[in-house]
Amino acid sequence: MPDKYGRDYPYEIGPHRESNRKVIASTADMGAADLDLDWRPETYWPDGVDEPAHAMTDDPELVMSYGAAPGFGAGSHIPDLEAQEVEIACVMMQSTLGDAISIRARPLDGGRIGYRIVDEHETPYECRPSSSSQPLSLRELGELLDQSEERGEGEWGPGIPWTPLRCNFEVGGTTESLWEFLDVRSDVYPQLAIWYGSRISTWLCFVGPDDEEEFEDDEELEEEEDEEFEDDDEEEE
Repeated sequence: MPDKYGRDYPYEIGPHRESNRKVIASTADMGAADLDLDWRPETYWPDGVDEPAHAMTDDPELVMSYGAAPGFGAGSHIPDLEAQEVEIACVMMQSTLGDAISIRARPLDGGRIGYRIVDEHETPYECRPSSSSQPLSLRELGELLDQSEERGEGEWGPGIPWTPLRCNFEVGGTTESLWEFLDVRSDVYPQLAIWYGSRISTWLCFVGPDDEEEFEDDEELEEEEDEEFEDDDEEEE
């Protein structure tokens, strides 16, 4: 359905795919100086592959700290872990329904590890990489988060955490409302939250203000258009 400017959703506000790539490239090293990006866990299954695993979205207290609608929290409706599957990272959002995106690992034949990304909406994701010969380093997990995207190369392009941030920003969100909108968390990689917290803060500080001015201009244009319509109606009467 077209918006007030005649644009079909998803809004064609700009070259989103290229914009996402620039955000990813420009923030990759932010907050990384004190982190060991080459660290990797010895295994994703320290207790054995057949031991039941738990996702962060299994924690009711954590889940209900996200989301505003009654009965919803971050990942409260996300698919359960499959047999031998573990969650290695999760993007949790302070959206109305408490959306979450879970990154999961599972053992494959030949000793490899397979990866998949799931959310509550059954969105098909292209996971990059889809497998590896050993657990990912912190840097490699960051690359997976930055390069994976909705299957079919959607409007917003790559970047599992960046797409919801930019989508909310470009349809009217402000830097103030997005400061605590999204967390990138992991029980396996303790430094992941620190790294992405720094990257997201950098983007909001240095990219946000210019974009906000655009939306302020849009709001002024909308008010002027409304006034024109009101004047036309009065003249017809």
